[in-house]
Amino acid sequence: MKNKLRLIIQIILGIVFLTSGTFKAMDSQSFLSLINAYGFGWAGIIAPLISATEIIIGLCLILNIQPLLTVKITALITIVFTILFSYAFYVRGIEDCGCMGPLVKTSPYISLIRNALIIIGCLWILHNFKGTMFPTKNWKKWVVYILGGISLCVAGYTLGNPLIEKVDKIKEGDQVDATIFKYFSDKISKDTCIIFVFSPECNHCWNTTENVKSIKKTPGFSKVFGITYPDVDTSEYMKEMEPNFEILQYPNDELYDYISGIPFLLVLNDGKVIKKFDSKDIPCGPMLKKMLE
Repeated sequence: MKNKLRLIIQIILGIVFLTSGTFKAMDSQSFLSLINAYGFGWAGIIAPLISATEIIIGLCLILNIQPLLTVKITALITIVFTILFSYAFYVRGIEDCGCMGPLVKTSPYISLIRNALIIIGCLWILHNFKGTMFPTKNWKKWVVYILGGISLCVAGYTLGNPLIEKVDKIKEGDQVDATIFKYFSDKISKDTCIIFVFSPECNHCWNTTENVKSIKKTPGFSKVFGITYPDVDTSEYMKEMEPNFEILQYPNDELYDYISGIPFLLVLNDGKVIKKFDSKDIPCGPMLKKMLE
């Protein structure tokens, strides 16, 4: 009876991890932004690996592959994630644990309770495990190899091309004083002004920077500001890219909740958003001037 209950709990844990990893893999860009919000921007590069690891663990739990080892890894990862989220919530005020990616939002206390239940479930399995260890069947190994590899590729792809459609909270026609950029209203003139939102840890942002520098050099676009997340290290970006525009750091973590994807660029006139460009569409200076004429 205990062995059947152990397998049921194990499968439930596996479904949770498989779902979590899949949702993250569908939008690694948002997961990377959340890692930045936690204050660990240097770890953003492993965002796809985290998603793939969760999927592999979920599959191993469901398929009963090396259950003792898999359950121990599950407990350890959950403990680490719980410690990191507790720090982010109580120290930095971030309420989204990001456990289920951008699709499912839960309150911080529900997230902590869920993690506690996962840890308790793992400890119960380890304490009551009485099953016999059998060699893993080849078809189970291939399921993990194939799906794990696919998930890693998908997660890497969605760093720049999320599969989940996002709803932007900044639209053309918005008054800048009514948006999250109200903190910089003293710098935004009544003339044409450009806002480039980026992260120094984002490769796509680096690639787009040359176009933004071109905009700054183009007559009529003297007011160009790069706005990035709080507490990020911009030293390497400044050294390598040598931006000719002023860079401002957002004063709090609110930016993470409002930005659906980076980089993007806003064109303002008379304090109003008149044009918005997402990462693939950000033009060079002469092209932008021609588009606005």
